[in-house]
Amino acid sequence: MIEASMTGLLKTILILLIVYYGFKFLMRYIFPLFVKRTINKMEDRVRKEYEAQQPQAPEGEVSITKVPKKEQENKSNHGEYIDYEEIE
Repeated sequence: MIEASMTGLLKTILILLIVYYGFKFLMRYIFPLFVKRTINKMEDRVRKEYEAQQPQAPEGEVSITKVPKKEQENKSNHGEYIDYEEIE
């Protein structure tokens, strides 16, 4: 049977503490930097795609794009009018 030694127990506890604090350090300082870098890359990619879709007009030229309104239906045709009488 294998006996547990005090040095083995201390090594195990020390390794667990190093892994715990190492993971804590990574999550607190390194991971946010990685996420920020990734978000900035995605933002740049989206900005480039957006700029590529926008038509390039010469400087000083004004262009107004307007969607024509749809013809509205006659508002007086909301249904049949029913005359009513008051009952006393």
